[in-house]
Order: sequence, then C-alpha cells, then structure tokens
Amino acid sequence: MGSTRNEGTLVSPTLNVDAEAYDKISVKFNAKPYNQDGTVPLQVTVGNKTEQLSISAAGEHTFVFDVPASNPKVTFATTTARKRVILNEITIYAGDATASAAPRRVVNETGDENSRTITGITGTHYTVTDLTPGATYRYKLQAIYNDDDESEWTSMQQVTLQAEEPVLVPTISIGAEKLDFEVVINDEDETKRTQTLEFELTATDLQGDIALTLNDENEVFSVDPATIAKDAATEAVQVKVTYAPTAVGEHTATLTLSSEGTEDVTVELVGKATEVEVPQPTPVLVVEIDSLDFEVVINDEDEAKRTQTLEFDLTATDLQGDISLTLDDENEVFSVEPATIVKDEITEEAVTIRVTYAPTAVGEHTATLTLSSEGAEDVTIELSGAATEAVAPEPVLGDVTGDGLVNSADIAAVVNVIAGLEPAEKYEGRADVNADDQINAMDIAAVVDIIAQTSTTSNEDDTTPANEDDEVTEDGDTTVEDSTTESQD
Repeated sequence: MGSTRNEGTLVSPTLNVDAEAYDKISVKFNAKPYNQDGTVPLQVTVGNKTEQLSISAAGEHTFVFDVPASNPKVTFATTTARKRVILNEITIYAGDATASAAPRRVVNETGDENSRTITGITGTHYTVTDLTPGATYRYKLQAIYNDDDESEWTSMQQVTLQAEEPVLVPTISIGAEKLDFEVVINDEDETKRTQTLEFELTATDLQGDIALTLNDENEVFSVDPATIAKDAATEAVQVKVTYAPTAVGEHTATLTLSSEGTEDVTVELVGKATEVEVPQPTPVLVVEIDSLDFEVVINDEDEAKRTQTLEFDLTATDLQGDISLTLDDENEVFSVEPATIVKDEITEEAVTIRVTYAPTAVGEHTATLTLSSEGAEDVTIELSGAATEAVAPEPVLGDVTGDGLVNSADIAAVVNVIAGLEPAEKYEGRADVNADDQINAMDIAAVVDIIAQTSTTSNEDDTTPANEDDEVTEDGDTTVEDSTTESQD
C-alpha cells in the first residue's frame, strides 16, 4: 500500500455489526514494510478513533475500537510518500477479540498450522488464512444457537488447495541513469547544432505499456519513442533522446519511464550549449586628406570672401554604427556639415563633408575634426585658419570722395557740403581740404590746385560747376556766393 509518489489508503466496506449485541470491533492484521522502505508509519481508524504504529518488520497486530454509531468502516493509511507497507490476513471481528473470556460471537482461532479450532463465526462464510498452497485439509462444523445450544458436528470434509503460482513483478531496466549533451548552436555543420544519444531499455513481466515522460522546463529535449508497447519490450528497445537548444546556456531535465505495477525509472538529462565566436570585419573610415587650410579677409568688401568652406570626401566599409563628426574648436570659428552620418547612408559612393571657417577677429586659429564610429579607428583632420583684414590706403589730399582719385567729383562733393546738399560727416573730414576747420571756397580752390598740379591736361568735367549757381574762373576755381561751412572733422 502506497507508492513512490503518494501515501496509500485502504478502506473496508461498511461493516454489518449488531450494535445491540456488540459494542466493540476488533481489527487483526499482519503487516511488513515493502522492499527496503525501512520503518513505515501506519494508522488504523474506526469512527473517531485512530491507532498509530510504526511497521519496521513483519508482525501481527490487533486493535479494539468502539462500534461507531453509523457507517462503521476500517481505514488503513500510510502517512509518508515512498513508505509502503504490505498488509495481509486482515480479519475484523465483532467484539473484543483480545479479552481472556471473549464472547462466543467473537471469532477466535486457536491451534497451529496442522490443526485449528475456530469459534465465534457469526456470518455465512469465513476465510481461513495462512494455509499451505497445494496442501489437503479436512474440516467439520458445529452450530451454536442463540440459546447457546450446540449442534452435532458435521461429517469431516476434505479440500485440496490449489498450488500457489509464482508472483511476477514487472521491472524496467535501462543502460544509463544520466545522459550528458554538448552542442555548438551556431556551428557551420548543422548536424553539430543538435545531439542525439541513445540508451537500451529492457523490461520483464510487464502488465502494461511503458510511458516515457519528459520534465523539461526549457523544452530543449525530445524523446523517441514516447510510448513502448509491453509486447515490444520483451526484447531490448533503443530509446533516443535529442538535445536541440536555441540559446547558449546549460539545461537540465528528467526522463521518467513508468508502467503499471513497476517502480518508476528516472534518467537525468544535462545539456550544455555554446557558440562559436564569429569574427566580425573591422569597420574602416577613409578620407584622402589629413588637414585643411583656410584663409579669409574678415573686412573684405565682398562678403563671400569673409568666410571660406572646404570639402572632402568620406568613404567607409563594414560599419557597425553611425559616424559622428566632432569638432574640438576652442575659438568656435569652424563648423562641419553633416555632424552625423547614418551608417546606411554610406554605400559604395562617398559622402561629401563641408567644413566652414568663419572668424570674426584677425588671427590664426586651429582646431581638429574627429570622425568616429563603433569599432573603427578614429580619423582626425587638422584644421588651420588665417584671418586677416584689408588695409585702408593712405588718404590722398584732395580725394574727398575716398575713391583714390582727385578730380571734379571731389570738387562737386565739397560744393554739395557747402551748399548743404550733403552732410560733411559723409566724407569723414576729407572735405576740409586745407585743414582750417572750415569748409568753404578755399577748400574748392585747394582741390583745383591739386588737380592742376597732378594733371597736364584740363578735363572738361574738372571745370564743370557743381551747381548751376556756381561760377568757375579762368584759373579753374569755383566761386560760391556767401557760403562758408565750418569743418566738422
């Protein structure tokens, strides 16, 4: 009673006890531990009373219980899994079978294996136990009436028992208790990504088929076959277990072989999954230059010449990530476009990088541009810039307009200032040609003198009055009536 997994329970049919005649029930039985299970805890219950005992060896036991008010049954139970007990010769008596003067209605056996007297039989049948299979026995009966009168003994009857057939115990045997697997999940040889191991199974006296059950949390093992018919197990059967993981790691499982009436057989499965490290190509960034030199004039009249943009091409192979372009520019005079290149944007054609130099002050400036990407060696480009400014030419006496020439345009400019048509500030003090802090006809005369000194020929435009009211003398001087303007240097 009991199994390797569960406790065992044995319950008798409902007992037919005459509660008026008997107030006790006696339970007599033989018990011993199964196989090598050691001491087995056992309890016997009738109604609300339970007797506890420990079965460590074969022996006979008798317990007496009060007759329950209803539904009298006897329950035997083991209380621990994997602790099994063999019960036999269970006899239940009405009354106290242990009393020295037991009532005549309480079954009582006296004698030995050769001769026995059995009293107290109240039912219509009785089973005599502990007889020898194949032996011949003789018996006779006597009835005891309710008034205690006794009948005559019957004639002697003879019976020969059937010889006992050997008890066949089904067994399962295997050639391995543990299987160890090892695979490389990314091996080029696909057959090495899984592994199949075999073991041999034999069985005797089976009562049913054999079930092969996996307890595999990771679902990486499989077994073939999953069931073995009992007739097929009369000869050795090859069982195949396959390990097919999809991830690196160690995996364990158990394979249980079970069949009706047999003790379960367990095979431990251990698998180890590794992978080959596949070398990755090294990313490479390629540019044809290692430096860029810039030169600008920050005050050039042509605004486009105040900054400078240079370009270079970038190619790359086997990129693992995007490319970052990072400036180390203390003076913040350089800029780069783009600042990031997505790895998929670089195909077989190069990407053009633009670097712009835009200083705001005269001087020499340096910076570095670093190109970096995951796994690639950084590429550094040195940037150097020279910023200058245009030098204003030395002022020419009489060049009121500041165009580097002395001609009639300068005379007209002085006339316009004297006439109030233009502010003196426009010419930044150049209209006061004779530097007397006044702008008047004397300054016009000074311009005319300068023109006369630097020109060998007279130009018609040089003697043209700046305004209709002005007069030009034969000497080339221009006369302005009543108009004197203080110089506003």
